[in-house]
Amino acid sequence: MKKKIICIGIISILLLTGLTSIVSAPGNSPPSADKPSGKTKILLKKTVYYTCSATDPEGDEVWLKLFHGANLTTGQRETDWKGPFKSGEKVRILFTWLGTPPGKYYLTVKAKDDKGSSVDTSQHLLVEVVEFKSFNKNTIPLIYNILNRFFEKHTNFLPLLKQVLSL
Repeated sequence: MKKKIICIGIISILLLTGLTSIVSAPGNSPPSADKPSGKTKILLKKTVYYTCSATDPEGDEVWLKLFHGANLTTGQRETDWKGPFKSGEKVRILFTWLGTPPGKYYLTVKAKDDKGSSVDTSQHLLVEVVEFKSFNKNTIPLIYNILNRFFEKHTNFLPLLKQVLSL
């Protein structure tokens, strides 16, 4: 029983860290997925393009998907499979951070070849999902004070601004 629990634990760690390759067809090596590239600081609920690619040793066409496994119960964990693409081709895949709580996530690319039997996971891209901070009660007085000091120092600017705005 202990050996079974240890094996499950090791497999879970490998899956969550992206250090896994699964090969089920004899003579068919898995494609190698490259680390995704794109924005690393995202506003909550935004849709973002990430550049992805994978190279298959046999030159097979590849299918790709984006995946974040940091939060297994909420948010979009992965896209649908996209493809097929030529081996090594760089493609842009949309990922929506909808329902994902603010925090840091490991975004990876999963790749399989066109035979559908091989899957590889890339190194992760650390992405931070943040909430938009609206003005709070201290923001308006702060902006007022900054503008007031500016116009006190630059007394000629206000009449010039009024003239420009009236055009």
